[in-house]
Amino acid sequence: MFLSQNLPHFGFASHIVTEAFAEAGIQTQYLFLPWGRAEHNVRTGTVSGSIVWMKTPEREKFAWFSKPVISLGEVLYSRRESQLSWQEFSDLYGLRLAIPLGSTLGVWLEHEGSDKIEFIRAKDIKHSLLLLLKKRVDGFPYNKMVADYVLRTEFPLEKNQLTHSDKIISKNIYRLMLSKKIPSNKNFLIKFNKGLDILMQSEKYQKMIESYNKGEYDFIK
Repeated sequence: MFLSQNLPHFGFASHIVTEAFAEAGIQTQYLFLPWGRAEHNVRTGTVSGSIVWMKTPEREKFAWFSKPVISLGEVLYSRRESQLSWQEFSDLYGLRLAIPLGSTLGVWLEHEGSDKIEFIRAKDIKHSLLLLLKKRVDGFPYNKMVADYVLRTEFPLEKNQLTHSDKIISKNIYRLMLSKKIPSNKNFLIKFNKGLDILMQSEKYQKMIESYNKGEYDFIK
């Protein structure tokens, strides 16, 4: 989907980074590591950088961050037959919402432990969507691009039974992270950001978005 050595162009996010660097005349090479090791290697300068990461105060101590590469909007999924239309959290009082284990509640945290909204912990995204399809929960708040990917690949026959709200609950922004241990990275970051601006205003980027929405980054060709 976003990042894997087994996907076309190494995934959607990798393709964006590759093309943005290419706009600046820079060729990329990828090394695939577990998330924890990748972050450690950026911290120590063992690698030039890593994709795609959220900017945090702790990471800013050892890395420079690019302009946004991917922005993931969280929406609320529900069954098409009983679509949830809402504007305020109070509109959802009394409902059961699925949350995958390991996921933070984010903006929902203030409602945890109350009797207003019930959160059902599912083992992963697939299980959350399955609970919704089987009517065991009323809704599932999650990043649209990620949930749509799971629907396309795991529930191709059932995906049209679900819909989602137009309202964006929150956004997570992911960026290129370059190690401060490598001084030349500061110049590379400037070049990358310029290349990213050019790419995102181009027809090429629009075609990449269309390809993602068609599922063309989902599987090895």
